[in-house]
Amino acid sequence: MREAAGPTDLEATLGPGGPLRALDQDPAELIPVCDAALFRSPRDPDLWNAAGLLSTRQKDWVQAKDRFAEAARLAPDRAEFASNLAKVEGILEAAGE
Repeated sequence: MREAAGPTDLEATLGPGGPLRALDQDPAELIPVCDAALFRSPRDPDLWNAAGLLSTRQKDWVQAKDRFAEAARLAPDRAEFASNLAKVEGILEAAGE
């Protein structure tokens, strides 16, 4: 079993271009680390978006929606955050949630 990533690993993973690298790792390992980073930097929209991406990997659509919504709220000029939120809302609507 691989050791869970530490906070510095998360920062390196989620740095510029990092969210896509994070998707190559096991989300179960990264989500607690991401949550710790969000606790330290709750106003970082890129972290919220990355956390949403990790939630989608686990098909936790409600949590993904909440995380994408926060990213979009913090950075309303970032179209990708609004797009991610809209996609997850569509998934939830189609599922009747």
